[in-house]
Amino acid sequence: MSVLEAMDAPVPQSVDVETLRAATGAWATGVVVVTAAHPDGRDAGLVMVSLAPVSQEPPLVLWSVDRGSSSLDVWLGAPGYALHLLAAEQEALAWQFARKGAEKFDGLTVTRGLIGAPLLDGAAAMLECAMHAQHDGGDHIILVGRVVATTVTDRSPLVMHAGRMRGLPPESQ
Repeated sequence: MSVLEAMDAPVPQSVDVETLRAATGAWATGVVVVTAAHPDGRDAGLVMVSLAPVSQEPPLVLWSVDRGSSSLDVWLGAPGYALHLLAAEQEALAWQFARKGAEKFDGLTVTRGLIGAPLLDGAAAMLECAMHAQHDGGDHIILVGRVVATTVTDRSPLVMHAGRMRGLPPESQ
């Protein structure tokens, strides 16, 4: 079938949500806590696994937030955000940010980054991003950030695979 013929062919029906989760769950990905500060002073944080590099010049990364998120207005109104790729020993922190509610930052010491987002200690890597673009992504909104600062450590990352979090073993010396 040629490209033109394929463009005229009927679009196949989409797979169901559970089938999609099973298929994408086979792909191991880093566990990331995203934090942001709204100009009115409210902080938000969530855990996600949808981080992806987009461009090296300018340096852009993307992630997505559910349109049903209770803190959606913070994400859309913040000047940017911080992406924390969690270290293998930070699974408890991932679960703290996975729950609903405003107490996600309880018991944590945070500093403020270049764009005002709360910064968390101990991540394997961190990217501070200025808001670059927002796009429709179905039941999510895709946020593209321009990376303005990074921190990279030698800590092993926490990854999600097949619905479970696990740490990667440290590299052999």
